[in-house]
Parts: sequence; C-alpha cells; structure tokens
Amino acid sequence: MKMRENRPTIEDSLSTTLEVENREHLVRLIVERLGRTGAAVTESMIHISHYGFDDRIDWDEHIIVVDGHGVFGFTNEACPRVEIKGDSNKQSAQQIFGDEVSRAYGVVDGNLSRRV
Repeated sequence: MKMRENRPTIEDSLSTTLEVENREHLVRLIVERLGRTGAAVTESMIHISHYGFDDRIDWDEHIIVVDGHGVFGFTNEACPRVEIKGDSNKQSAQQIFGDEVSRAYGVVDGNLSRRV
C-alpha cells in the first residue's frame, strides 16, 4: 500500500509517498517520524479510518490520525489493526475530531472536493 504524509499542498504531500508493507511497518514509520520531533507515540495512539475517494490522485483514501498530533497522513487502502479481544479503541477520525476533519479537508458526501 502507499502512504503519504499530510502537507499543505497535494504536491508536497505526494512528494512524501512511500510503499509500506503492512500496518506494523506503517506504525514503525510513524513512531520514527514523530519521534524525531520529541513525540512519544504508541500503536494505540494511531487511528486509521476510511476517508473518501480523492479524484485528484485516484486514491480511495484512509486517514491516519495520531492522538496528540492530529492528521499524520493518508494511505491508498485499508490498513486494519489486528483486533485484540476486548479492544475498545475503535474510533474513526470522524468520531475523534467530529466535523473538524471534514471542514479542514473539504469532504463533501464522503469525497474530497477540489480546492482552487
């Protein structure tokens, strides 16, 4: 799967695109990147949920939100957590941040709108 970090423009964001093997690889990458800023990140702080289709880049996007950091980036496919019995940490980005995510990224009816 592909992962790109969140940046101010789509061009800047796409310049960070990497191939990741699986969720474990993605988690290691996020922990490493945010660790450089002094942030202590654990797997349970990382939430990935379906975000919508971005027709600018032809990705069915999944948003990556990190507790205490906000939006880290996006993947082009689902990256499910291996469920642990009794795991109650299953909130989507929309549940965590409400309409803030939709307003910030121009989501209309589950799809990203083009910004001019």
